[in-house]
Amino acid sequence: MSNTYNPPRNSDGRFGPGNPGRRPGARNKVTRRIVLAVLADFEANQEAVLLRLRKYNLDRYIALVGKLLPREVELCAPDPDELSDEEVAIVMARARLALDRMEEGRGCLADLEAAVLETPVPAAPVLKASPGPPSP
Repeated sequence: MSNTYNPPRNSDGRFGPGNPGRRPGARNKVTRRIVLAVLADFEANQEAVLLRLRKYNLDRYIALVGKLLPREVELCAPDPDELSDEEVAIVMARARLALDRMEEGRGCLADLEAAVLETPVPAAPVLKASPGPPSP
Protein backbone atom coordinates (compact mmCIF):
# COMPACT_ATOMS: atom_id res chain seq x y z
CA MET A 1 0.00 0.00 0.00
CA SER A 2 1.28 3.47 -0.88
CA ASN A 3 1.95 6.14 1.76
CA THR A 4 0.94 8.99 -0.55
CA TYR A 5 -2.43 10.59 -0.09
CA ASN A 6 -4.38 11.37 -3.24
CA PRO A 7 -7.29 13.65 -2.38
CA PRO A 8 -10.54 12.83 -4.13
CA ARG A 9 -11.24 14.86 -7.27
CA ASN A 10 -14.37 15.51 -9.28
CA SER A 11 -14.77 14.28 -12.83
CA ASP A 12 -13.46 17.62 -14.15
CA GLY A 13 -10.22 17.26 -12.10
CA ARG A 14 -11.09 19.70 -9.35
CA PHE A 15 -10.74 18.84 -5.69
CA GLY A 16 -13.84 17.34 -4.17
CA PRO A 17 -15.88 18.71 -1.26
CA GLY A 18 -14.04 18.97 2.04
CA ASN A 19 -10.64 19.41 0.39
CA PRO A 20 -9.62 23.05 0.15
CA GLY A 21 -6.68 22.41 -2.19
CA ARG A 22 -3.61 24.60 -2.02
CA ARG A 23 -3.62 27.03 0.90
CA PRO A 24 -3.97 30.73 0.04
CA GLY A 25 -0.66 32.39 -0.73
CA ALA A 26 1.13 29.12 -1.49
CA ARG A 27 3.38 29.30 -4.54
CA ASN A 28 3.67 26.65 -7.15
CA LYS A 29 7.05 25.29 -8.25
CA VAL A 30 7.47 27.62 -11.24
CA THR A 31 6.67 30.77 -9.25
CA ARG A 32 9.06 29.67 -6.52
CA ARG A 33 11.87 29.10 -9.05
CA ILE A 34 11.30 32.56 -10.57
CA VAL A 35 11.33 34.24 -7.17
CA LEU A 36 14.58 32.44 -6.24
CA ALA A 37 16.18 33.39 -9.59
CA VAL A 38 15.25 37.08 -9.17
CA LEU A 39 16.55 37.04 -5.60
CA ALA A 40 19.85 35.43 -6.68
CA ASP A 41 20.24 38.01 -9.47
CA PHE A 42 19.58 40.87 -7.06
CA GLU A 43 22.06 39.50 -4.51
CA ALA A 44 24.73 39.25 -7.23
CA ASN A 45 24.11 42.79 -8.54
CA GLN A 46 22.56 44.65 -5.61
CA GLU A 47 25.12 47.47 -5.41
CA ALA A 48 24.79 48.37 -9.10
CA VAL A 49 21.00 47.99 -9.03
CA LEU A 50 20.57 50.23 -5.99
CA LEU A 51 23.00 52.81 -7.38
CA ARG A 52 21.07 53.01 -10.68
CA LEU A 53 17.74 53.08 -8.86
CA ARG A 54 18.91 55.96 -6.68
CA LYS A 55 20.42 57.83 -9.64
CA TYR A 56 17.61 57.45 -12.19
CA ASN A 57 14.49 56.77 -10.10
CA LEU A 58 15.00 58.66 -6.87
CA ASP A 59 11.29 58.70 -6.04
CA ARG A 60 11.10 54.89 -6.22
CA TYR A 61 14.34 54.57 -4.26
CA ILE A 62 12.90 56.74 -1.48
CA ALA A 63 9.66 54.73 -1.54
CA LEU A 64 11.68 51.51 -1.17
CA VAL A 65 13.66 52.91 1.75
CA GLY A 66 10.42 54.09 3.36
CA LYS A 67 8.96 50.59 3.11
CA LEU A 68 12.04 49.03 4.69
CA LEU A 69 12.32 51.41 7.65
CA PRO A 70 10.36 50.62 10.80
CA ARG A 71 7.13 52.57 11.23
CA GLU A 72 7.85 53.41 14.86
CA VAL A 73 11.16 54.02 16.51
CA GLU A 74 11.53 53.69 20.23
CA LEU A 75 14.03 56.15 21.63
CA CYS A 76 15.43 55.72 25.08
CA ALA A 77 16.63 59.25 25.63
CA PRO A 78 17.32 60.38 29.15
CA ASP A 79 14.79 62.87 30.51
CA PRO A 80 16.64 66.20 30.91
CA ASP A 81 14.51 67.10 33.94
CA GLU A 82 15.75 64.02 35.76
CA LEU A 83 19.46 64.64 35.08
CA SER A 84 21.76 66.14 37.64
CA ASP A 85 23.88 69.17 36.75
CA GLU A 86 26.90 66.90 36.36
CA GLU A 87 25.01 64.60 33.96
CA VAL A 88 23.77 67.57 31.89
CA ALA A 89 27.37 68.76 31.64
CA ILE A 90 28.42 65.30 30.41
CA VAL A 91 25.71 65.29 27.71
CA MET A 92 26.64 68.82 26.61
CA ALA A 93 30.34 67.94 26.43
CA ARG A 94 29.60 64.82 24.36
CA ALA A 95 27.36 66.82 22.01
CA ARG A 96 30.00 69.56 21.62
CA LEU A 97 32.67 66.94 20.85
CA ALA A 98 30.41 65.30 18.25
CA LEU A 99 29.66 68.69 16.65
CA ASP A 100 33.38 69.54 16.55
CA ARG A 101 34.10 66.23 14.82
CA MET A 102 31.32 66.92 12.29
CA GLU A 103 32.75 70.35 11.52
CA GLU A 104 36.17 68.76 10.93
CA GLY A 105 34.59 66.23 8.56
CA ARG A 106 35.38 63.28 10.83
CA GLY A 107 31.92 62.78 12.34
CA CYS A 108 28.34 62.35 11.24
CA LEU A 109 24.84 63.00 12.51
CA ALA A 110 24.69 59.50 13.99
CA ASP A 111 27.60 60.42 16.30
CA LEU A 112 25.71 63.47 17.55
CA GLU A 113 22.56 61.42 18.05
CA ALA A 114 24.47 58.80 20.02
CA ALA A 115 26.10 61.48 22.16
CA VAL A 116 22.74 63.02 23.08
CA LEU A 117 20.73 59.81 23.51
CA GLU A 118 23.31 57.87 25.50
CA THR A 119 22.59 57.90 29.21
CA PRO A 120 25.31 59.87 30.93
CA VAL A 121 27.31 58.10 33.58
CA PRO A 122 29.01 60.43 36.02
CA ALA A 123 32.63 59.74 36.70
CA ALA A 124 33.15 57.51 39.69
CA PRO A 125 34.74 59.26 42.63
CA VAL A 126 38.46 58.64 42.83
CA LEU A 127 39.26 56.75 45.98
CA LYS A 128 42.57 57.56 47.54
CA ALA A 129 44.62 54.58 48.55
CA SER A 130 44.72 54.26 52.28
CA PRO A 131 48.12 53.91 53.75
CA GLY A 132 49.03 50.35 54.54
CA PRO A 133 49.57 49.05 58.01
CA PRO A 134 52.36 50.82 59.84
CA SER A 135 55.78 49.34 59.34
CA PRO A 136 57.25 47.65 62.37
